[in-house]
Amino acid sequence: ARDSLLGRDVALKRCAAPADEPLLWEEARRLSRLLDPHVVALFDVHAGPPLTLVLQHLAGRTLRAHLSSVPRLPLAAVRPLARDLLAALQAVHGAGIVHGDVKPENLWVTPEGRLMLLDLGALGDVTALYQAPETLTGPLSPAADLYSAGVVIYEMLAGCPPYDATDPLELATRKRTHAVRP
Repeated sequence: ARDSLLGRDVALKRCAAPADEPLLWEEARRLSRLLDPHVVALFDVHAGPPLTLVLQHLAGRTLRAHLSSVPRLPLAAVRPLARDLLAALQAVHGAGIVHGDVKPENLWVTPEGRLMLLDLGALGDVTALYQAPETLTGPLSPAADLYSAGVVIYEMLAGCPPYDATDPLELATRKRTHAVRP
């Protein structure tokens, strides 16, 4: 979308259903506590209907789309992306926030090769493949975000996640009992 008053492109995140409004408001509150070059910026909130977040427009694509075209990245390419991911998590955790769903779909790679963290509203809706095993029985924590970041970094280097299973319970068992695939 175009912000005609300020002459800039913006991204709009609209609430799909009234039942989802509390999650989008929570994301707005979280983003309002952050101003970091590694986290998408919140510019405004329109109460709607529909509730709409006005976010920084980012050129590029998700890390998932990036990995679809180049599944295994060389170490030299992974290093700056990993550094940006950990810097984003440092900012998020420093603001007292747990992201809760760090995965390639929530990471954005700019044309300049910078990585940015998206979607701070998914707390509690964790993707099992990137979920820390201890979160099955306990709360999400900054440590769980770091575990997820490690899975993402592994996937960038190896071309696949360290564990794979379609059933979340089977996946959790593999994480606790099987060695990481090379």
